[in-house]
Amino acid sequence: MKLKPGWKFILAVAVPMSLAGAGTVALTGDLVARVSSGANEADQARTREIVQSALKSRLAQLASTVTDNAYWDDAAQNFYSDTINESFVEATWAASAADGTNYDAIFATATDGTILTGYVRGERRLPDANVFFGGKLDLVLNRLPRDMTTFESTA
Repeated sequence: MKLKPGWKFILAVAVPMSLAGAGTVALTGDLVARVSSGANEADQARTREIVQSALKSRLAQLASTVTDNAYWDDAAQNFYSDTINESFVEATWAASAADGTNYDAIFATATDGTILTGYVRGERRLPDANVFFGGKLDLVLNRLPRDMTTFESTA
């Protein structure tokens, strides 16, 4: 059986070219997918670094605020008297909690962990702090110095 002239062309040129074209499309698609995947991974890694850096910076800022407040003589006078001066608390920490810039809640505790006063989003509240903090308050309080002199160690 003899092939017609059109079949020779199809078998000799068209089929190999079609296969080569399909291979090129497949390889190009794979290359684009790999480049895209690599770019996504790089973006995710960079985003993770940015978020971690922002959190670290924010934690350092909060630690600095805590340390500043720990040595604040006005705060000591208004907290460590027979009764807490709620007007002072409202004008200072509660006001900061209301705008949420550094924190949205403030609790003053006795050395045994009892809450003496508290504000959430600027409003006076005395919730169960362990419930409010998801049971993690004792972990924080246990890191605080008991002699009230070495507050830097909490940062």
